[in-house]
Amino acid sequence: MNDDGLEAAFKRAAEIAKAVPERFQEAAFNRALDSLLGDAPPVDRHESAPTKKRKPSKRKPNKAAAEGASGEPKKKKRANGSGPKTLLLQLREGGYFASKRTISEIRDHIDKKRGRKLTLQDLSPALLSLVRDQELDRDKNSDGQYEYTAT
Repeated sequence: MNDDGLEAAFKRAAEIAKAVPERFQEAAFNRALDSLLGDAPPVDRHESAPTKKRKPSKRKPNKAAAEGASGEPKKKKRANGSGPKTLLLQLREGGYFASKRTISEIRDHIDKKRGRKLTLQDLSPALLSLVRDQELDRDKNSDGQYEYTAT
């Protein structure tokens, strides 16, 4: 290639490099120059860059996704019966509430003996529900805390 052709290639590569962000201009210039001089393999313009994996959507599934392959609604999962209220009923049936127990004592017992980490906020509504259902009774102690016993 003669000097005029080389000079024209450099000018064309510089023009191409101006079209990209400054941090990529050197690489764009080198790539364009290689391509213009015929030193680089041809670029397949239809070849796409590798795509990033998308994070799962937090949107609720649409109605079609909630149906099975036959168009019938999918069956909902049933609770396995191990919620706070069920645990408390099991403790009642086992005689745990034969003596007065505070909510903190109940939580500690469930943690140590049943291996479940429940918060006071998990237990409080379940205890109140059992009191309203007359499964448990409660009275305030001298510290102002409720103590729960079996009815």
